[in-house]
Amino acid sequence: KAVQANEANRAVFEGRRGELEAAANEKLSAAQARVEKLADYTLTIVVKVGEEDKLYGSVGTQDIVSGLAADGIDVARSEVRMPEGVIRVAGDYEISLQFHSDVTVDINVSVVPE
Repeated sequence: KAVQANEANRAVFEGRRGELEAAANEKLSAAQARVEKLADYTLTIVVKVGEEDKLYGSVGTQDIVSGLAADGIDVARSEVRMPEGVIRVAGDYEISLQFHSDVTVDINVSVVPE
């Protein structure tokens, strides 16, 4: 809702602005702390494969989240970025986790046959 730009409303806005900036800085710091935990991290996912290392099915964002959760790392599905789409062949891949608009970390995902 729009309000008049008088002195009282400006003071209210400036007070609220400080709270919002503090909250944004806190989120940024939390995201940077999460990135530090994942430096040089490799996630290994074991799957069933057929001929030529083609997977039965695929490895998607939910599989990545489940694998990270098994290692005690809490990541939301919306934070997983898979630029090449789902994984359909066994091998080593690099995916991104975006914890904040300014904070992204790349992790290695190794998809190995059962």
